[in-house]
Amino acid sequence: MGIADVLTEFFQAGIKTGLLLLLLLLILLLIFLRVLRVLLLLLLLQSSRSSGVARGPLLASYSFKRRRTQPKFHEQL
Repeated sequence: MGIADVLTEFFQAGIKTGLLLLLLLLILLLIFLRVLRVLLLLLLLQSSRSSGVARGPLLASYSFKRRRTQPKFHEQL
């Protein structure tokens, strides 16, 4: 189903039904982007752990959140 088919369906089904379809597509896109972001974060975290490379700015906030929940080094001794 191409973009032209979606546009013709939008105008043939009426504005209200078309807007509901557009809203549904937008919600599905947002869910897909959120899942993709989580998968990319997990992939980057896994690759940075295995290679030992310093973490990039994309992982900085994620690593900071995890670091606060873990006990500090001197508390583990």
